[in-house]
Amino acid sequence: MKKQEKGVTLLALVITIIVLIIIASIGISSGKGTIKSAKFSKFQAELKIIQNKANEWNQAYENGETINIGTDPTSEQKMALDSQEVSEIITNKAGSDTTKIEEIKSSFRMLTNDYIKGDLGIDSIEGEYLVNIKERMVVSTEAFQYEGINYYMIDQMEDELYNVEYKNQNDTGGDFTVNATQTGEEEWKIKITDIQHEKYVSKWQVKYKKEGTTYWQTADKLEFTVPEGTYQIELVHGNEISLGTKKVKASNCVDLPETGGTAFSRAVGTIDVAFLTGTSYAVGTANKPTIDETNMIPVNWDETDKCWRVTDEADWVYSYGDTDETKKWANVMLRDVLKVEGITDAKTATVAEMKGKKVTTEGSMLVWIPRYAYKITYYAESDTDRTGNPVGYSDARGIVDKDGKTPTGMNSPVTSIGVTVGSDNYYRPHPAFESSKTYTQGEWSSKLTGIWMGKFETTKRETDTKITILPNTASYTNQTIGTFYTDAQNLGIANSHMAKNSEWGAMAYLTESKYGRNGTAVTKNEAKVNNIITTGQGAYISNINQSTTNNVYGIYDTVGGAYEYTAGYVADNSQNYGNSFASTTPSDSTSKNNKETSTQYATVYTKTASDSYTENYTANINKVFGDAIIETSTAGTETTSWHSASSYFVGLDSGDYFPFFKRGGGFSSSGAGSFYFNSSGGGSNSYYGFRVCLAVR
Repeated sequence: MKKQEKGVTLLALVITIIVLIIIASIGISSGKGTIKSAKFSKFQAELKIIQNKANEWNQAYENGETINIGTDPTSEQKMALDSQEVSEIITNKAGSDTTKIEEIKSSFRMLTNDYIKGDLGIDSIEGEYLVNIKERMVVSTEAFQYEGINYYMIDQMEDELYNVEYKNQNDTGGDFTVNATQTGEEEWKIKITDIQHEKYVSKWQVKYKKEGTTYWQTADKLEFTVPEGTYQIELVHGNEISLGTKKVKASNCVDLPETGGTAFSRAVGTIDVAFLTGTSYAVGTANKPTIDETNMIPVNWDETDKCWRVTDEADWVYSYGDTDETKKWANVMLRDVLKVEGITDAKTATVAEMKGKKVTTEGSMLVWIPRYAYKITYYAESDTDRTGNPVGYSDARGIVDKDGKTPTGMNSPVTSIGVTVGSDNYYRPHPAFESSKTYTQGEWSSKLTGIWMGKFETTKRETDTKITILPNTASYTNQTIGTFYTDAQNLGIANSHMAKNSEWGAMAYLTESKYGRNGTAVTKNEAKVNNIITTGQGAYISNINQSTTNNVYGIYDTVGGAYEYTAGYVADNSQNYGNSFASTTPSDSTSKNNKETSTQYATVYTKTASDSYTENYTANINKVFGDAIIETSTAGTETTSWHSASSYFVGLDSGDYFPFFKRGGGFSSSGAGSFYFNSSGGGSNSYYGFRVCLAVR
């Protein structure tokens, strides 16, 4: 039989060609998919870069800085905001508030590609973006279409923690776990775990809202960071599935107290102080003073010769005890006008060369207030000896009745970390030494071990190029509050600044405690010589009853002398005398007091719609602590502060604007006192001065 030839049939050839075509088409499709995926990854990367910039700008904005970026977008550039995808995200952020939606849309700025590369110096960006700094939102002006979805924002991006696609509009059951852990001084990470749902879901979205705020925000990941606070958390899949809402506490603050407490008067009380170690919340002895060694010279009091002598940190004599012999608050002098016996030039001499020598002319003097926590105990108004049963407290829980409840009708409190002193877990760290990103309590950007307060009211003689803090000298007066504020910072030593209300309060509370006058009022400085208010009335060494310690180691002029402006106000849009610290446009001749965000150098108080000074007082109850205002008075009018001091809150009074605080009272004021507070328009007055503070860090 003839052997058959081996070869390829026509049918086999056709099948082979078809298979090759299929394989080739798969490769081409895969290649296109890979290219598309790579482009999408680049788009994601661009969004993240611009989002990071937006976060930085937002932080600066929250710190009170004025941020100007990009240009106003054109109608065409803003079209992306009206897309279904972006509109849904904006609506989720604003809720059903149409005014808020329009406000968000109108606040976007345009970053063109030229601006991003030229002004921002980011060469890798190819797209153009709309940015809303206040809301931290970034929107691409052009959609990137990927797998049937138009992408504009990072909020739309899926995360690796999400499961496979599942959609069922009728499915609502399930559960999840939410935890918060601290990652920074005021930053917390919220994490969603243990999601229980009978089907898989392509993308869970987290909606969250901080208690006390109006609007919900969204997170596109199951882990995200937030500022300190208590949050409502809802886990959702679009508008189709919700696993319910849970509360998580991202804070070390004590829990909010129960409501429904008994009302009581704050007219009579005592202040207990516990010194804190370093910048911690551990109770200990008073912190060692921190000094700027270049400019600040430690001094000891020589009781025998009745003079100050230069010393060094090793032999510095100071103590913060509760007996007359141990109330020796630490003192320093600046080199500015200092003269020391036997020293040619104290500005250039070393501390070793001057040590032990007599000070013949005081340099500017400051006194150390160490970091502490406090608790106020209130008694019945008739219990002026404060020996009966307490009726309430002000501490880490806010203002509470004797049972620890917020009195009925009182604002919900701003709580704090609770410091444990003995069996009491509710001492409040004084805000003057604390850190914050919002500065609403008069805090700093980082914690302090203490502050330096001017020993006397601020002075400035005709021969002085900068302000001084000298005894037996005319107080520096007759300038606007804005000028005083600038002069304090221009001193240029250790974050020099005009005292804030929190710092005035830190001084007043320590004075009122057993480490100061122990409930006895400081005597008023009534000095006015040749129509000039003078510091440290007469010889301050002999007038120790005007000192916060009833001896030469304390702070003077806190009662009487000149009225002292402090860096606190309400942003009421009145004529600006506060310069840059109270206005967003200080160089404009028609500028207003309109800066609504606190900084670490100035504190903005809550203002009501009416701006009435009495209503403003009520609005700030349980909101600001440690400033010797609300906690130590019963009303924002008349003489209702402790030791019969005047108490007029800032705001509108009889049609006139008085947005700024002044403290202490004047030399002739019948209501002068450590707990005195009053309002002013901020203008110049021959009876108005201020006090300097330093914050060495």
